[in-house]
Amino acid sequence: MRNLLFAISCILTTICGTNEIAAQERVYKPFQTTVWVNTLYQNGFTNGEVSSSSISIPRALIILKGDVNQYFSYKVQASLIGTPLVDAFVTLKANKALQFQIGQQHIPFTLENQLWPMIMESVDYTEAVTKLSGIKDISGIGSMGRDVGVSLIGKMISVSWGGVNHDFFSYNVGIYNGEGANSLDKDKKAAYIGRLEFWPLSKLVFSGSYYLGDWKDNYSNTIKRQRYSFGMTFDSESWVIRSEFLKGLTDKVESNGGYVQVGRWLGWKTNNGSSQRIYPFFRYDCFQENLAYDILSEHYCFGVCYEPWNMIKFKLNFIHDRIGGNGATNWLKMMINFSI
Repeated sequence: MRNLLFAISCILTTICGTNEIAAQERVYKPFQTTVWVNTLYQNGFTNGEVSSSSISIPRALIILKGDVNQYFSYKVQASLIGTPLVDAFVTLKANKALQFQIGQQHIPFTLENQLWPMIMESVDYTEAVTKLSGIKDISGIGSMGRDVGVSLIGKMISVSWGGVNHDFFSYNVGIYNGEGANSLDKDKKAAYIGRLEFWPLSKLVFSGSYYLGDWKDNYSNTIKRQRYSFGMTFDSESWVIRSEFLKGLTDKVESNGGYVQVGRWLGWKTNNGSSQRIYPFFRYDCFQENLAYDILSEHYCFGVCYEPWNMIKFKLNFIHDRIGGNGATNWLKMMINFSI
């Protein structure tokens, strides 16, 4: 696999060597800092009675990043709650078709896993993505959907549609240690992960991703993890529609699931000239952890995401959960995301 990646990089460099990143008019910012904080209030209702209630700060992040020049950028993201190191990687850029990203980073598996929780429209990730992409994985890995490794990233085949130029094809493939974030490689075996994206329109993408690797748990048991996903996103200036299907093999357990989300941004100008917008949406997601048993988890989410300013979001989600034949639980979740 390492030889294959090296060969691919050589081919891309040869084919796209003339497609250098334009730097003449770009202003580089080598040092940028941001602080993001999430506050969450949630109530759970079962049979009409409150079954749980809590107020928490699930995330508080300090981000340091920068574009040093046209060939080099970096990002370090640390958490003040829970796992201290979230991201730590550098990006080496030959051109837009060939970039190397080295360090702890999001794994290129699924579309939703790439969405930063501070900017996504809903309070939570879907269950299928959470349990099959390493966020709170059914294998036992809880690594925020991240891993340590080296990836090749690029965009190519410029096309024009309706007077708008965009890249038709993009890829992100890499070799990772397979143990998740902030972990050493216990089994000395790599995980191979990749995602391919096809953009027939500048606002529409179809994606496929694949994961193959092993993970050694705390009892030194080697657990095979093989997953794939297919999905699409349509993201215009107003409508945002996203859907994915995932299937996975964890040791000998087969799982599958998916989701579909539909919503539309509505914007307006205030009396002082500032812009505000709101995104009402509906999302359905389901997950079957073990296909050998007829137990399906279903989640119906009705929500709104309100942006009074660029750096603040108010999220309100009403979620109806059904797990097999065990009745239903309703959740009311309110979250505020803001940056300093």
